[in-house]
Amino acid sequence: MKLFSKVLSALMVLGLLSSTLEAKPKASSTATPKATPDPRKDPQIQKILSDLRPVYPHLTASEIVRTSNHDLRRMYERLYHTEGMNLLEAKQKAATVLLKEN
Repeated sequence: MKLFSKVLSALMVLGLLSSTLEAKPKASSTATPKATPDPRKDPQIQKILSDLRPVYPHLTASEIVRTSNHDLRRMYERLYHTEGMNLLEAKQKAATVLLKEN
């Protein structure tokens, strides 16, 4: 029984060591990081930014990139409602706005 517990504990230690070795990422000297596209240069992001600027003056292009399309639609609804449309008209018009691609 004592031998069994020693073998079992040795296997557990080996399993733990092998899992930690596998989890380490391999550093590659030839790997180059992919450049993310600049959101300030995307014309669709710029259009959304200029549309929403009257209601959200501190909104930035990077915030638009991080915002979901659902939330952007809600922001457009608020924009149209602020401009004087009733809520139903604002929702209908916001539903037709082209948003960013996911």
